[in-house]
Amino acid sequence: MAAGRDTVSPMADDIDLRSVADRLAIDDLITRYSTALDDRDFDLLDTVFTAGADLDYEEVGGFRGDRAAFKAWMAEVAPYFDMWLHHATNRAITVEGDTARAVTYLLNPVVLKGRPGVLLEGGRYHDRLERTPEGWRITARREEPLWHDWPPELRP
Repeated sequence: MAAGRDTVSPMADDIDLRSVADRLAIDDLITRYSTALDDRDFDLLDTVFTAGADLDYEEVGGFRGDRAAFKAWMAEVAPYFDMWLHHATNRAITVEGDTARAVTYLLNPVVLKGRPGVLLEGGRYHDRLERTPEGWRITARREEPLWHDWPPELRP
């Protein structure tokens, strides 16, 4: 037996395993969001957000609404882009029972249709999450812009 293991209760092991499982599930959820956008599989967002999620992208694209409105907005703006790649990194996740908070850094290279070169943006997602019968889902998200290399006329 490892040093000190005889003083740890079996319950502590269960809590640690659940915490690890929760963090991995939330990490997967954040990755699934990027995959949904980059593959333009907007129905996959149904497995990322609750139906009534408060999604605030006002500072980066002028959008605020729920999941259905976000999916419609993404389908509307997607044709303006040849490519985008959402790199979600440096995730700080705090789980408290059946709720959680996450802050995730974002790097997003973008190619606009008919425009040469790659535009870049960086920011953070601020998420509130809940454990649902279907698994973890984001109930609120705000994207905070930190920097961008976009022509001024293209930003809200």
